[in-house]
Amino acid sequence: MEYHNKLPEGTERLYRFQAGHVDVGTDLADFIYKGQLVQAEALKTAIEHWRRRKFFTAGSLFWQLNDCWPVTSWSVIDSALRPKAAYYYAKKFFAPVLVSFRKTGTRLEVWGTSDLLAPLSVTLEVTLRSFDGSVAWSKTVRTVVGRNTSKLLLKIDPAEYAYIDPAQSYLLAHLKRDDVVLSENRYFFVKPKHMQIPLANVEFRLSSDAENVHVVTFTASGLKKNMRIEIENEDVEVDDNFLTSMRVYQR
Repeated sequence: MEYHNKLPEGTERLYRFQAGHVDVGTDLADFIYKGQLVQAEALKTAIEHWRRRKFFTAGSLFWQLNDCWPVTSWSVIDSALRPKAAYYYAKKFFAPVLVSFRKTGTRLEVWGTSDLLAPLSVTLEVTLRSFDGSVAWSKTVRTVVGRNTSKLLLKIDPAEYAYIDPAQSYLLAHLKRDDVVLSENRYFFVKPKHMQIPLANVEFRLSSDAENVHVVTFTASGLKKNMRIEIENEDVEVDDNFLTSMRVYQR
């Protein structure tokens, strides 16, 4: 690990940042998986913040895209051209339309950000959910996000979620246009290592969409966070991965 990490105190940093957010991986495969999640969440947090600040911040480029040799680094594509978790996260946090959460003191805010060059009429749906699937409340806001701008859409008072167990609950936001989801996001009240996620059954169905193109449909009975599609001994191209949801996904 040290030979393949050229960052000063590289190995120590990997352990420190994993320990700060997740249960540290206990074998190499687990350590790699959890390290990718920490990287992905860090980039997501930073870039969503910068996009909300439009145009105090007019754009963002992150280090780095790819690697030229097998190495532990901040790339989102490894030297074998395999996308890491942050690659799939980037497809969402850099999408033209973004919904995101912002914590300000004790209050939570929900923002809409649009890179489109025309005003966007949208419906925001926010639900407070438990990990087992039950819904405590739901709010709907209809509004317009201006052209190429960022806008505060909803304020959530802490009294509205003070009664829930933060280790077993989260907020889910959907930004829709004509019932089509343009962006979705989640706000978790505690760090992943403190989440008490119950075991959930996951079923999947594989079907063919075209030659050498397959559709995997997942159905989960409860919240499943960062499900990874991996084909043993094969490097396959998937259009989404490291999925977090409790509804049906088709990818």
